[in-house]
Amino acid sequence: MLVVTTVGEKSLSWLKGQLGLDGWETGLRRQPRGQVWFQGGSTSGTFTETYAKLDRATTLDAASAIQFDTPSNNGRLRYVGSASRWFNVIGTVDVSYGPSSAVQISIKLAKNGSVIDATQCNATIAGNGAVAKLHSMWILPMKKDDYVEIFIATAAGEGSKTLTPVRSRLQATCLS
Repeated sequence: MLVVTTVGEKSLSWLKGQLGLDGWETGLRRQPRGQVWFQGGSTSGTFTETYAKLDRATTLDAASAIQFDTPSNNGRLRYVGSASRWFNVIGTVDVSYGPSSAVQISIKLAKNGSVIDATQCNATIAGNGAVAKLHSMWILPMKKDDYVEIFIATAAGEGSKTLTPVRSRLQATCLS
């Protein structure tokens, strides 16, 4: 049993050495990760029952991006690392709908342009400018130049609707 009675800088350094944790913080900081987002969207788009890429001008969080880029700033997050790895991918979208009637919408994550059906997240927007917050998460393997995106659609039977994506975020964090 190891007991540390004081946790000063010197004893913390000794403890990390004893437990083999020297450099663990640095290792975590170097793990591949990336994030793109847009916010303040006032541009509406017409969405249908067929999933379409949420194609908005996005910003790469360059300060924290490691081995990721967004080649055309259009909602795509691309892995540019050389080793194949597993990533936790999270996509969130806030969507507004103006008319007084409600509408059902759905998002899915996509890898290399193909939607992943199991990532579907549904919401009903009450209308009158209400906002729905959709969130999807999935763990998937990625190799060099693989990319992830968010796709959006209206629910079956809703037809074509004009929606306003207010903000979105797409994030990938390395697990291996």
